[in-house]
Amino acid sequence: MDDDPSRRGKPSNHKIYGVDMAILAGDALFPLGFRHIVSHTPSDLVPEPRLLRVITEIARAVGSTGMAAGQFLDLEGEPNSVEFVQEKKFGEMGECSAVCGGLLAGAEDDELQRLRRYGRAVGVLYQVVDDVLEEKKRENEETMKKGKSYVGVYGVEKALEVAEELRAKAKKELDGFEKYGESVAPLYSFVDYAVDRVCGGLLAGAEDDELQRLRRYGKAVGVLYQVVDDVLEEKKRENEETRKEKSYVGVYGVEKALEVVEELGSRPRRNWMGLRNMVRVWHLCIAL
Repeated sequence: MDDDPSRRGKPSNHKIYGVDMAILAGDALFPLGFRHIVSHTPSDLVPEPRLLRVITEIARAVGSTGMAAGQFLDLEGEPNSVEFVQEKKFGEMGECSAVCGGLLAGAEDDELQRLRRYGRAVGVLYQVVDDVLEEKKRENEETMKKGKSYVGVYGVEKALEVAEELRAKAKKELDGFEKYGESVAPLYSFVDYAVDRVCGGLLAGAEDDELQRLRRYGKAVGVLYQVVDDVLEEKKRENEETRKEKSYVGVYGVEKALEVVEELGSRPRRNWMGLRNMVRVWHLCIAL
């Protein structure tokens, strides 16, 4: 819809196959998400009423009052609609992800509301930081993407202020989960990662070579986070015969995955103390 000729370094579908085929591909892919949820969620682990609430939540998030509304205003709305556009296009994704996790785990209603606000803040936060990174890579106005963003409307400095406000807002919601102790640490860490992957360097006035190091650090931590997630999942499994998903744990086993964690964890140690502490939090997750 924003007519970008490429996505992730490859030509967009509509450039290769045409607009009509690209729309049809989207129509065909959309119901597969619901099909996957229904067919791959073990009924002995997740009761059907919870699963129905998850499906309802996803349908709400992507529908006419959610992401579709944000996309409509992104295409047709005025520049002063940027906050609504960002909350609907990106906040809804984060909110839906957080709430669905809570639903699957059997969270209470008050906890779901906290997760809803947390996810919405993180969803917008992640996109605001993405817009800042994109702006830093632009060489001239001709490369600017269409669409409404905090950077495009207010500039980088204001966008960074918004990112910090959203960070504080997300963490405030997590304060209501004290009873879960250290198991909530990854949620705090993800908020920091979303901002600090490069914006920490921008705020601190880092040089270009330092920003490049932070980019590599962020990529390593992203992989590290997923490997630790795989280890935690594997440790929770008691009766599953095979692991169908492709992951370090599924392919190489827990021992090898932990070796990868140590290797990735060692890469950022020459960077700032705050970033090293974030890696230590993920190492702590293994013990949990």
